[in-house]
Amino acid sequence: MAAQPTWRFPISFEDATGARDTIWMVYDVSATVGSLADPMVDDDLGEGRVEMEPGVFNVWTYNWENDSTKTVAWPYTQFPFHQVVVEGAYHEFPVTIRWDMSLGQEPFLPAEGWPINGGAIYNTYFFIFNNCPGCGYFDIGVVDSVVVEDTSPDVLFPFSFTLGHSSTAEVRARAGKAQVEAWPNPARSLLFIRGAEGDLKAEVFNSVGMLVDAPAYGRASAGLDVSMLPPGLYSVHLNAATQHYHVTFIKQE
Repeated sequence: MAAQPTWRFPISFEDATGARDTIWMVYDVSATVGSLADPMVDDDLGEGRVEMEPGVFNVWTYNWENDSTKTVAWPYTQFPFHQVVVEGAYHEFPVTIRWDMSLGQEPFLPAEGWPINGGAIYNTYFFIFNNCPGCGYFDIGVVDSVVVEDTSPDVLFPFSFTLGHSSTAEVRARAGKAQVEAWPNPARSLLFIRGAEGDLKAEVFNSVGMLVDAPAYGRASAGLDVSMLPPGLYSVHLNAATQHYHVTFIKQE
């Protein structure tokens, strides 16, 4: 892959007192993908430990050394999917969360025709209070902010913030007025796709863009077995010779 500039995506937070903080999602050719067994930390990209003043509104995530940080950096091999789990403390409601999806249109991003143009915020709070009734998460692709009213701190935080590519416009153009959707969503065992037509093969990708399952899907009315998938956000790509559908769903325990 040709060298790419560093891509930085800020998630900005502001509470009722005006206190602010930011989480950064980063792509860079030098970034590493660590694990608990091999805890690589990209200090040059900001993944190192961050000291936070007690009693002050802060948001953070964790690096592979289990230290608090404000940056998650991934290599471009993971593009266009990215995810961060955000923790927070000492905030006063309401809390405003902001992002800028136009950053996903940067011309140096590596996959032509696959901008980062969608994603989700999900946890217990956003399962109930969201902008797409019945989906079980907050769709960040249609707005650029959300205001969280008074609730329990342990309900707002932690939450998962996921970026990815969504072909919703393409799907609706090909499916007419019918909207392609996953049901039930969240799902525990069987997942059905409404609005897709024909005999389609499904590919299931996790939140970091890795193919996790490729079952023989058959007709769109047949159920897709997701019972063995770990909990989290997934993307289903349904493909045929002249058709392509894309839908996201949440797998529950």
